[in-house]
Amino acid sequence: LLILMDGVYFLEQHIHNDNNPPQISQIQPPMHFPSPKNPNQQQHRTLLQVVLVQDKDNVPRFMVQDILAHNGGILTGKPWKQRFAFWMEGVLQLKKKVPPKQNEKIKLRAIEFFKVSQFQHVWSNVCPVVLHETDGIVWIPTEATFQNREEPCLIMRKNSLQNEATRLNVLNHLQPFS
Repeated sequence: LLILMDGVYFLEQHIHNDNNPPQISQIQPPMHFPSPKNPNQQQHRTLLQVVLVQDKDNVPRFMVQDILAHNGGILTGKPWKQRFAFWMEGVLQLKKKVPPKQNEKIKLRAIEFFKVSQFQHVWSNVCPVVLHETDGIVWIPTEATFQNREEPCLIMRKNSLQNEATRLNVLNHLQPFS
């Protein structure tokens, strides 16, 4: 999601075909992302990594996974913990302080983040009740930069964790990271 003063653009990456450029759509009516200096003005040159989902009430939502730039400042070299702070303080909290625009059709939400020690609770209690389809759990090392976040990052799909033995094996594997 590219936020500029003249509009908000959704850059849809083609996951299965790297040869095609991303499809770019301007969000209409425009979403408002307040500037930290003046809440009446739009942020400029903020780039969020998002997934567009539709919840059970058929409300479209951009689920924010990461922030790559904030008001022109590049954040990809910063650890995930710092990028998350920029996202929360520089985007989400500012947006919550300003009354929502009546005509905004798409909601903005953060993907929930939990400590590894809460895995069993998340898997048993959180995943079944979220408002949109969940595909699994992604583990992100808190010190990883955006460029090297491939290292030890683990994605667990729902189908891969159906039995208790698999879940316990994953928990045992992740204990050192908690």
